[in-house]
This record gives sequence, structure tokens and C-alpha cells, in this order.
Amino acid sequence: MIYRVKPGDTLYKIAQRFDTTVQELTQLNQLENINYLEVGQILIVPKKYDFDGDSYRFDNKIANGLLLVAFSNKYIYQPGEEVVFTLVKVNMTNKPITSNYSTEQRFDLSTGYGQQQWIWSAGRSFNQVIKEITLQPEESQVYTVVWQQNDNKGRQVDTGFHNIEIWNVANEMVTER
Repeated sequence: MIYRVKPGDTLYKIAQRFDTTVQELTQLNQLENINYLEVGQILIVPKKYDFDGDSYRFDNKIANGLLLVAFSNKYIYQPGEEVVFTLVKVNMTNKPITSNYSTEQRFDLSTGYGQQQWIWSAGRSFNQVIKEITLQPEESQVYTVVWQQNDNKGRQVDTGFHNIEIWNVANEMVTER
């Protein structure tokens, strides 16, 4: 979950409000100074999930000032049921971030447990278009992907837990000073 810091907030107060710890907030947000928060700053707050079919956040990371959060539309699926993944990119800095892409592809996502079973971009073609995309502070982009629970050869994957990984495919990223 994403939380915007309000006047009077401290990490301790935020941790208590969302049933987490200062240590978890510090680690999740890669904070260097736990005593300094800016009003309006965006923080990742771990959401406590019940596994009754609500959305489930499975991966988040901060890379080059971009927060990447991925989640699925629910936690447990029947074999062959569509899995809907959503990826959100958020500029966590107070400066614009420009991402340079050499194709129309903006992200990738893979599944597997021990070895990669499926990668979203496999078998897809992307126009070779050089493009710069700039996200202003706190601006975001949202992408949605559907997985049919098949591997890259079209075979149904085994039931069980699957490791999900997401990443931005920009060639380089620049935080404007």
C-alpha cells in the first residue's frame, strides 16, 4: 500500500497505525534517516492480507528512485484460471525521473519457482522506437498483464506457489537535478 506522509507523522506513528514496525518501514522504503520525513513523501506500507480473494501484493522494490509495486487480483487461483497482474511505477523522489527506452516495452514480469517458467515478453514483438518518458515527483504509471498459468511453451504450470519478479526495462534512467 502507498501512504503519503502528513504533518505530524513519524515512522513510529505510521508503523503503529498500519500494524508494522519502524524497521520494516525503513527497510521497505530504503530510508537513510529514520528521523526525517517530508510532508507529502510517499512511503510503501506493508498491507496485512487476509487470503480470502482480495488483491495480493507480491513484489515491490525501489530502483533508481522509482517505486515498482506489483500485485495480483487475488491470492489463490484454480488451475488454468486467469491471473491478472498489475504493475505500478511511482516516482518517489522530489525531482523528475526520465527513463530511456529503445522499444515500446516498458517493463517485464516473470514467474517460476527455482527456474523461470513464464516471462511476459517471450514471443512478443515490440516496435523499435526510442522514447524518453519522464515521471514528475509522485507521478505514476499503471500496467496490467494477464497470465493464463501456462509456461513459455504453452503447457499448464504445476499448482503451488510461484515466485513473481518484475522489473523496469529502461536502458538508463536520469533523475533531473
